[in-house]
Amino acid sequence: MTRKMAYIGLSYIAGLFFASFFSYYIKIISISAIIIFAIAYFILFEKCKKQVLLTSLVFCIAVIVNIAYSGYVSSNILEFSGRTASFKGEVTEFKQYSNNKSLYEVKGKINGNINANVLLYSTDIDIDYYDTIEFEGAFNEIQNSIAFPAKDYYNAKKVFLEVSQINTFSVYKSGSINPFKSIKQYRDYIFNIITKTLPGDEGAFLGAIICGDKSELDSSVKTQLYRVGIGHIIAVSGTHLMIISGIIYLLLSMIKTKKLYRFLIAEGVVILF
Repeated sequence: MTRKMAYIGLSYIAGLFFASFFSYYIKIISISAIIIFAIAYFILFEKCKKQVLLTSLVFCIAVIVNIAYSGYVSSNILEFSGRTASFKGEVTEFKQYSNNKSLYEVKGKINGNINANVLLYSTDIDIDYYDTIEFEGAFNEIQNSIAFPAKDYYNAKKVFLEVSQINTFSVYKSGSINPFKSIKQYRDYIFNIITKTLPGDEGAFLGAIICGDKSELDSSVKTQLYRVGIGHIIAVSGTHLMIISGIIYLLLSMIKTKKLYRFLIAEGVVILF
């Protein structure tokens, strides 16, 4: 079972990685070729034919998922690039900068019918996590720059558009209890303690590693980190998740915890993280 899951997981990742580089037509041709190859191999050979069929099938499913997402989700959102539209949604993240500006990630609907996550860069306003904001503004596709690969970073988080030239703006405070709001507030509290106790680049760097908040990092430092290929250490990534859950699982194994309990505790840590 473990080996089958490895085949499935690696094949799916490979399919998504492949699909991220090529056009729609190349993806379709590749899927057809892989299916023909898998069927021919299954008929003509006996050795490892189940593994070849399984990995080929999962690879093709990953490519199809990518095609479906690009065709029915991201393309619908990107149609609003260069256009003015209305938007209403909840603030899921925000970063405050020293020039009295803040960057908000907002999850909601464009023109009331297209689900989307967008970036809103504006002056500081009295707003908290999961408050609702409503505005009208000009939308543009997020672009990469020499200083920061913003498009690559935010597209991975399913954020494709940024907002500029806001015409109208309203804020509606959230009155409901939200556990995720408390978690994010606690994260910001820890980040503020780190940066106040250890001011300067050192505290900003440590806060970025622990909390994933890069707002206090100097732009030149971020540029250098990404240029040398180690920018991932200041992002809360799958690598961090794997290391933390692996350490928890190892410690539980050392004290002879039952496999089921190890799994449940490790999964709990993953969810909290």
